[in-house]
Amino acid sequence: MSRQAWDTVKRLREELNSIQIVESDTTITLTTKQMFGQLVRMTAAGGVSLPAVTGANGWNILIETTDSFVVSTDPDPNDVIVLDGITLDDGDRADSSGVTGDTLLLINDTVDGWSAWSGPNDWSDGG
Repeated sequence: MSRQAWDTVKRLREELNSIQIVESDTTITLTTKQMFGQLVRMTAAGGVSLPAVTGANGWNILIETTDSFVVSTDPDPNDVIVLDGITLDDGDRADSSGVTGDTLLLINDTVDGWSAWSGPNDWSDGG
């Protein structure tokens, strides 16, 4: 393997094995490059807009709240979230409960959207 190819492999391995942390006090729109190992720490009420799903590619993101406020997670209008085993309508968002420490783990495991697990308090269908 050439030196250049090995450097590329090492860089990709580092990118895939590292967690990216973003703090936001407003609505944030994520790109496809931010969808592997992303932690979004919301420090105020707002939203997290997800990019359109392009296939079952294993994107994963963890959203957490740092205080008592509601955060919405907005998928693409054509994508669906399966929230704690309940399938929401296409484009419906998941809303936090408004309690400090709300978390939502999203994994893109289908061509149609996201599987999501909430805790320690249940997130809900935000329409």
